[in-house]
Amino acid sequence: RLSDVDEALVAAAAARHRNVVVAVMCGSAVLMPWVNSVSSTLVIWYPGVEGGGALADVLVGRSEPSGRLPFAVPTDPFTSPSSTATRRR
Repeated sequence: RLSDVDEALVAAAAARHRNVVVAVMCGSAVLMPWVNSVSSTLVIWYPGVEGGGALADVLVGRSEPSGRLPFAVPTDPFTSPSSTATRRR
């Protein structure tokens, strides 16, 4: 899950702008309850030293992102396989 500050920033940007792209740098699945309120989400993993330039190329249209995730992005912590054993709400 993103920090509360980051989620508030995503919500504020989505409320004020039509085209919001969120780039998520992570090492595994991240809860994204806001995913349907933004135009695009890029999961960029840990891209290394060239990641900033590669992200910029995608954002300005010089290259097209490709690839598909081998898992679904959870929007609720209780739909994640890691929480099915405890099921506490």
